[in-house]
Amino acid sequence: MGDETSRPAVALTSQQAADLLGVSRPTVKRWIERGELPAELVGKRFHRLRLDDVLRYREARRQRQYEALAATAVEIDAGDDPEAVLAQLRAVRRTLARPGRPAGPAGSFPASGDAAESRSAP
Repeated sequence: MGDETSRPAVALTSQQAADLLGVSRPTVKRWIERGELPAELVGKRFHRLRLDDVLRYREARRQRQYEALAATAVEIDAGDDPEAVLAQLRAVRRTLARPGRPAGPAGSFPASGDAAESRSAP
């Protein structure tokens, strides 16, 4: 009765996943193509995503965002030199804007079930 493993997986379209994640459909498609978000190809053009996978990805993405915010926090006191504070903020901005910076665990997103096997190749 209360066994979650016996429930059928809820399938979402890429648009429904985008709405749930708060991003555009092309962004979801890009994540699928990169292998960051597991999906099954239905026919030749359409993807179906498991609700569990989308919710897990959303949580991992939120965690990465919180970690990025914490990493970019700059302590500012009223007596600090404004130019020094600006230099600190610029350094953080440059670090985040570097194209080769580590993106966090996106590539190591844990997929569940058969969706991992049917992921689109990046």
